[in-house]
Amino acid sequence: MSKQKALYKSRLKQELGQKQQPGYLMEYFLCVLGMVMFLEGLPYFAFPNRLKTWLAKIAELPDGTLRTYGFLLMAAGVAVIYLAQR
Repeated sequence: MSKQKALYKSRLKQELGQKQQPGYLMEYFLCVLGMVMFLEGLPYFAFPNRLKTWLAKIAELPDGTLRTYGFLLMAAGVAVIYLAQR
């Protein structure tokens, strides 16, 4: 591990140690939940007509295809979380 990366990790641990107050994790969770809700609601607000058309097309897809897309999106999400935590 490079010296710069080790210094970054030690500073991060120090910061996290200071923030480990009761309620910190809940505050962080609620912040993330709010961001997800914002991003989920954005297409409904910005493009309601296109979204209706898109949802009708999705309803016609076979279950297996939807499960594959869902699995790939979950795997990509886990990969992003893993890479962000490194």
